[in-house]
Amino acid sequence: MCFLPLIFRRAARAAPQHGRPRGSASGPTRMARQLLTLLVLSLALVAAARAEYHLGVFGHRPTETLQRQWQPLADELSQALAEPVTLEVLTPEALDREIAARRIDFLFTNPVHYIQEKHRHAFSGPIATLITVEHGVKTSAMGGVILVRRDGPVRQPEDLKGKRILISGGKGLGGYLAQAAWLLEQGVRVPQDVTLLPQGNHDAVVQALLEGKGEAGFVRTGLLEALAREGRLAPEDEARLMVLGEWHPPGFPYKITTALYPEWAFVVLPHVSPEVARKVALALYELTDRLDAIPDPRFTAAGIGGFTVPADYAGVERLAQRLRVPPFEHVEVELRDVLHQYALPLVLLALSAVLLALLTLRLWHTRRQLEHQRARLASALAETQTILETVDEAIYGTDAQGRCIFFNRAASEVLGFRPEEVLGKDPHELFHARRPDGQPYPAEHCPLHRALEAGQKVRQDDVFWRRDGLPVPVHVSASPRVEHDRVMGAVVAFHDITEEMRLLEELRRLAAYDPLTGLANRGHLEQRLQEAQSAAQRHKRPAALLMFDLDHFKKVNDTYGHAVGDRMLQAFARVLRHNLRPTDFIARYGGEEFIAILPDTSLDTAVKVAERVRQAWAQTQIPLDESGKILSGTVSIGVAPLEPDAPLDESLSRVDEAMYRAKREGRNQVALPPTGNKRLEAGVCS
Repeated sequence: MCFLPLIFRRAARAAPQHGRPRGSASGPTRMARQLLTLLVLSLALVAAARAEYHLGVFGHRPTETLQRQWQPLADELSQALAEPVTLEVLTPEALDREIAARRIDFLFTNPVHYIQEKHRHAFSGPIATLITVEHGVKTSAMGGVILVRRDGPVRQPEDLKGKRILISGGKGLGGYLAQAAWLLEQGVRVPQDVTLLPQGNHDAVVQALLEGKGEAGFVRTGLLEALAREGRLAPEDEARLMVLGEWHPPGFPYKITTALYPEWAFVVLPHVSPEVARKVALALYELTDRLDAIPDPRFTAAGIGGFTVPADYAGVERLAQRLRVPPFEHVEVELRDVLHQYALPLVLLALSAVLLALLTLRLWHTRRQLEHQRARLASALAETQTILETVDEAIYGTDAQGRCIFFNRAASEVLGFRPEEVLGKDPHELFHARRPDGQPYPAEHCPLHRALEAGQKVRQDDVFWRRDGLPVPVHVSASPRVEHDRVMGAVVAFHDITEEMRLLEELRRLAAYDPLTGLANRGHLEQRLQEAQSAAQRHKRPAALLMFDLDHFKKVNDTYGHAVGDRMLQAFARVLRHNLRPTDFIARYGGEEFIAILPDTSLDTAVKVAERVRQAWAQTQIPLDESGKILSGTVSIGVAPLEPDAPLDESLSRVDEAMYRAKREGRNQVALPPTGNKRLEAGVCS
């Protein structure tokens, strides 16, 4: 109604300014009638002006593709409102202008763009969150995918440093921010450590990657599946691509690298009437119910599964704050952010022993608390109900038949079930009926039912399943409630041990692998030697040992520095991985020495493998600096059998003698132990 004041002013100017004839209507009365008439006409014009609505969609893919994908949604809303709804696929800048000018009534966009527009224009939250569907599996979550070529140089996150990364152009959640956050956790800073090459949209990123215009590409989840579904990505091209850091969240149907975040938001802008907003929300939810009952080919082809209640986008907002992207680009950098980016790996290494001690102390303290709580629970169930609601330990109780009779607050927080959803039911059937690999978990193996059956306390580490389908590793302690020598039920206490397991796994990894080369260390080698010797004895198959020593390595360190020496060690580790089989075991033995165990390998074959490694290393060139200077080297290799019946020290001693023989007799060659065998000169086995 912004034109009403203009109409009023014109009506005022049209009012008579001089005397009027006697008996005629007064000037004010006539002007009031005119104003009333103009007001009615204005309201009619406003109603007519709102006879068409505009749905603005974030243009992350080619416009024609998105027009085809989302036109069924616009048609659905047109039918619900009994008015035309025009679909407009726009760039972020165009969307911002249209929102400011109130030419867009509904906004459908990715989570980061929604947060940016919300801060710029101060509108409220969304009315719904998108559900996508792939092969019949629905999800309201999304994330980012980092694509690399299978024949390219990138195999792990740190390989991306200094490489070209293809992006769509904007800084949306699925096409940029999710990947940047994931790489930051892996020690790669975007954009500081890489070169970003905008391509305009996500489809163009995939095409440019296939054409070799970059070493990696950022796209949102579901794009690969959509391109394949649309026939725009040939199977042979899809086979050339690989997802870096791929994992498989339960119930998520797409390939993904990063963490999961909420899907796209559907927003009704503030100038739209509440009645229209209610109609749109009802139409979106009814669409979901209808698609659940009868799939619609239009929506199925577009990968649309419907809409659900608005998701919590606070996590996306925190991500934007952390990465300093609009509207949080001017937030002051705090010391903890700097430490998080640059010092965390060093701190973790330095404090590994302290963390182990703290973990042990925490476990001891938790077990003490658990024992104390169980002792109090044994007195009477009615008296302990209040206590159960105040403790931090997750606890539930059952009757003699295994039906739940109480389920405390902490248990509800860990598993996501409300007490009324559990009471009267068998907890094993609700959240313990399958193992982590998906196989059924027999009730007779469940700690609860074992405690009820045997009348004894049962403790073990196990996995429970949350209401949302996610697994939770827990430590479980099930104690029977015994009255007058009869088992009357059981009390089960448990707590989430996700962090403890992660820390223990990290400590095991640090203890078994060399951090510089990523190969196993000497401690891990001893275990694998015993396993290889046992296998050779059991299967009556030969096995061999190779020992490598980089020639003149001390001179490299003294001349070029330890940084170049470290790069040479890493390069040699890559040569070993490339030239040995996946079944072979490789370890860094110490300094510039490496050792490999070759199962099911004769001595002649082992000599040929060693010669192949020697030649490959001699041809390897290591850049010294940006001026183009390169460094190469040679290696001396000893070969010896892994004797199935001799002490391991004897086999190690023989391969060590062979390696030193190669050193002693000129380096850059393969040699066998000196006792009773001819010397193998460099190149003889090629």
